[in-house]
Amino acid sequence: MTFDYVANGRNASAAYAEFKRGWPAVPSCPREQDRRFQRVLAAHFAGVAPDLSVRRAPPAREVAEACPAEPVRRSIPLPKWRVILSEVAAKHRIPERDIIGPSRKRRETTARYEVYWRLNHELGLSLHAIGRRIGQRDHSSVHHGLVQHEARMLREGRAAA
Repeated sequence: MTFDYVANGRNASAAYAEFKRGWPAVPSCPREQDRRFQRVLAAHFAGVAPDLSVRRAPPAREVAEACPAEPVRRSIPLPKWRVILSEVAAKHRIPERDIIGPSRKRRETTARYEVYWRLNHELGLSLHAIGRRIGQRDHSSVHHGLVQHEARMLREGRAAA
């Protein structure tokens, strides 16, 4: 398996082949090969190119799978209000940005009012806090949305909890 290396714009594949011949145990992981090869090239071009930049062509899928996995970075869990927003967006099949956005279409406002209601009743957020999170809206807009959502729930036969 060969890689195309470029050092300061010049092809360095010949230097890589020499590196593989001269090194008794070349690691199988391409990332470790890159690290060692960059050190060898840096030493080789030390007087010629002090600002050596070495890059390798992206590896094939087989090479990437052969290399041990990078440590998994644990993502920070979403805030609860974002989880509620994404659940409502999935339920209504619209993007979150449309719920947060300025649209006054019935589809988006219905979903937005549901988000208001859930944030108020499930998380106990104030009208001001809900307005800040959902598109920098005024507390009176949030209050109107809560009233509209509760009226809709009564029309549909669900009791407002």
